[in-house]
Amino acid sequence: MANEAAPTEGDESLGEGAEQPDPTTLTPDPEATWKRRIAGKDQALTATKKEAESLKAQLADYQRKVAAYEQANLSEVERLQLQIASLTAEKEAASTEAARLRLQGKFPLSFTTLGELMPLDEAALAEIESRLSALKGEEEEPVIDRNNPRRSSPNAPKPPSAMSADELEKSLAAMGNPYRDLGFGASSQ
Repeated sequence: MANEAAPTEGDESLGEGAEQPDPTTLTPDPEATWKRRIAGKDQALTATKKEAESLKAQLADYQRKVAAYEQANLSEVERLQLQIASLTAEKEAASTEAARLRLQGKFPLSFTTLGELMPLDEAALAEIESRLSALKGEEEEPVIDRNNPRRSSPNAPKPPSAMSADELEKSLAAMGNPYRDLGFGASSQ
């Protein structure tokens, strides 16, 4: 056997009759095994998600085709009845929203507290509003209409750009000079 490799120092411990372990049958690294398994499952999950998306797209396409077919087979009376039903539903939704907005303006504490759970019964909202205002402990603030903004008070000072020179001098003199005590602003005459 001329092709046999010369034994190395590590081979002596195995003895003459012992066989060398096959490097491919060594115990695999457990971390690498888990990584391969997870990668395989990720690939399977991705493929399943893609298949589900394509099936959903097919279902939506079939539903559109069925709706178009049914729409084509409807008589004019049936089409108008469907149109009336959809317009009635839109009208009901709009009137409900308008009533909710009207009550929101009338009972602001109830709306901020209850939000979307607010009932549309005016008597119940009045009772809730009175309880909440009693808990708040403050006087009721006037309701501000969004379409009618607040007006400025008559005693509000004029902005400096609207003042004349004499009025501006008087307002500056009334403010005083906080740096006068430090020696700034004193007359240098």
